[in-house]
Amino acid sequence: LIERSSREAWLRQQQLERLATTDSVTGLANRRAFEIEMQSRLRSAANNSEGICLVLVDLDHFKRINDRLGHDAGDRALHGMGQVLFAMGEEPGDISARWGGDELIAIWNCCRAELVEQRLEKLRQRAHSVGEQLSPSGRRRKPLTTVSIGGVVVVPSQLTRLEDLLRLADEQLYEAKRSGRDCWRLAEHPTPA
Repeated sequence: LIERSSREAWLRQQQLERLATTDSVTGLANRRAFEIEMQSRLRSAANNSEGICLVLVDLDHFKRINDRLGHDAGDRALHGMGQVLFAMGEEPGDISARWGGDELIAIWNCCRAELVEQRLEKLRQRAHSVGEQLSPSGRRRKPLTTVSIGGVVVVPSQLTRLEDLLRLADEQLYEAKRSGRDCWRLAEHPTPA
């Protein structure tokens, strides 16, 4: 009886920890969990001189999806994009999260710019299929769901701060938006301030 009670308490604790670190809409890590993991990853990459890639993904015209198809469709779009981003993680330790609103974020262990570029393009293309799941009626000239993506590839040092990498990735994201959306921009090996 004591063993069973202990086991049930442990399972409840595990469930609470999962709920505290997981975004309920996307099923990905939440922002807090991502920030903790990212700090750890930065230290590890700096200690081992390993490269990482930080990727910010924004669903283009997300409000339009909510307004036209309803908030349930918006949630399905976020969930679908979350699953697409999660599937793009190819290396052990790659992590994806909901950053907030209609933004997702990932950190990949891949640091070769040409490989990251291939993954970003694949991610951009796969975003189109998310919209097909929301409204499969007929062919469209334009995809229902597109994304703007900003990424930064860096070999961090002990002085590299998460805030600096986020700022650089955000700059790339907004450059993608200014370039017409449904595209990506990547900064290679920047020296964070």
